[in-house]
Amino acid sequence: TAHEALLWYRGDMWASGDLIRNKLHAHAQVFGHSEFFSAMPQDLGLDDPKFYPKGKGSDTLDVRLLGFQDGGALTDFFFDNLEAAKRRYDQNCVQQMDVNYEGCSRPRPEFICSALFHVEYFDTTDGESYNFDRNPRTHCKPWHFNEGDPFLVTSINRIVDKPPLPHKPGFIPAYIPGHISWHFWYDHEGWYHSFFGRMLCNQGGVFFDARRMYGVAELIARGGMALAGGGIPSTMGVVHRVEWGILGGSATLFLLFVMIIGKKMKRE
Repeated sequence: TAHEALLWYRGDMWASGDLIRNKLHAHAQVFGHSEFFSAMPQDLGLDDPKFYPKGKGSDTLDVRLLGFQDGGALTDFFFDNLEAAKRRYDQNCVQQMDVNYEGCSRPRPEFICSALFHVEYFDTTDGESYNFDRNPRTHCKPWHFNEGDPFLVTSINRIVDKPPLPHKPGFIPAYIPGHISWHFWYDHEGWYHSFFGRMLCNQGGVFFDARRMYGVAELIARGGMALAGGGIPSTMGVVHRVEWGILGGSATLFLLFVMIIGKKMKRE
């Protein structure tokens, strides 16, 4: 809470479709702003090892220790790199095709959504003023995406300069729990068009709770893994376990079928 901090993560789109709405959920007591990009880390300058968390993937990075005066300067750095990446893409993938340029294998880097913290202030009888969380002010532009396209999220937590809790006047904790959770509505390509999904970052990877091909089986697997592992699993962990579960279940059913047929043939 004493300094501005960076949190970022990336992943690949799990389906193809068109963005309808992308709303951010965060804790406004500490949240500042977040950006959602169709980009890779190198497009924003995030491929420098100094931007890698030193511990868990959910650990934030002090903006000052990264070499920036404040969060605004760091955000400018991201967007300056993004504009340079766009120019490289246009030069190497549009004006002429450079087979050696890795960026041509993916879409042109783009800035898709932004979210800015929003609070209301209320006064108490002792004359103190406190923040009350409101939905972040979120804006997005139209976006068509294909399965496997990269996405990247950045977020800057702001300095907490006033006590956040009315029952603890004058006290500012050193840390306030928070998360950057984008809630993603999209028109899905295929026979089943309407989908809702949420993406968030945890220590095991990027987690999506969008409906997938496994339906109820995946939900049961997620619940069991969350209880067994003490936290939300990553999507790929769930998918792999569901796949093995389906294979194991199918094999069991097949053996039961063979046993039943075998007994029937003996009786005949």
